[in-house]
Amino acid sequence: MDLGLTGRVAIVAAASKGLGRAVAEELAREGAQVAICARTAQTLEDTAASIEKSTGREVFRRALDVADSKAVTDFVTAVETRLGRIDICVNQFRRASV
Repeated sequence: MDLGLTGRVAIVAAASKGLGRAVAEELAREGAQVAICARTAQTLEDTAASIEKSTGREVFRRALDVADSKAVTDFVTAVETRLGRIDICVNQFRRASV
């Protein structure tokens, strides 16, 4: 499917596994430049390498906790510096169990 995402820049948070990973990989497959973040550095690195291998596209990545607003701001700035802009932002929040 061609969603017209070629050349778009996407940030995907919580992207090292599950839904976030699937979204990041599909965006890359559709031609977007993808920047991903997650808390666990090694899992994030493994995910980025896997997406790069399966899509042939470079993935910008940075380990961070989205609860740290300074880390998020620094990540967004780094993505804009490296990739020129941000067109798409995907984030997900997990509701705590009660």
